[in-house]
Amino acid sequence: MLRLIATSSALVFALSGTVLAQTAPASAPAAFAERGATFALRMAYHTIADAEARGASGYLDAAKNHYRGAIARLQRHDAGAASEAMAAAALARAAVAEHPLPAPRDIPSPPALAATGPMPMQRGHMHHGPGGMSGRFDAAKLAADVKLANTAETRDLAQKALDADIARTRASFGGNTDEAMRQGRLASNLAMAVRSLALADHPRTFGRRPGG
Repeated sequence: MLRLIATSSALVFALSGTVLAQTAPASAPAAFAERGATFALRMAYHTIADAEARGASGYLDAAKNHYRGAIARLQRHDAGAASEAMAAAALARAAVAEHPLPAPRDIPSPPALAATGPMPMQRGHMHHGPGGMSGRFDAAKLAADVKLANTAETRDLAQKALDADIARTRASFGGNTDEAMRQGRLASNLAMAVRSLALADHPRTFGRRPGG
């Protein structure tokens, strides 16, 4: 379910972006933005519920704060509502990734993989797995996003994303594929949170930035 929710993020970007404003009637952009924000809030709400079921996390508290912030933005028709809701969802996914996946009962563990370096799916920093989105961790793009956002929170999240990506690399080379995937999900979701917060406060600048 979380994977489906995460991959829906692109739709929210489309609904809340500026491209629609170029083709829709003058009265339509606000309606599109509110629809995108509503979709994103519903996504965040269910993701936060899943994170709560996994246990306490500082990222969960941050997710709830940004969820409330997104609702407040929507009530005052702020264009950044959808993006802040997406940040809340990304932080909730990071909270899920903080906890190891639960092991099923009454069945044996699968055989361990040989420590032969990164798995093919991990090369290029592609992260897939339950409880997280699929995406490419890009340190250069993260640096540009945190520079644009320019807040203490996004700088902290960016540093934690970098730390998680380093941990992913170490775990992957050490043959601990489960930990590598968990750290990869954490890095990707924290980077997405930074990106979403940058978009929430700087939608026009973000849209014009090359490679954004």
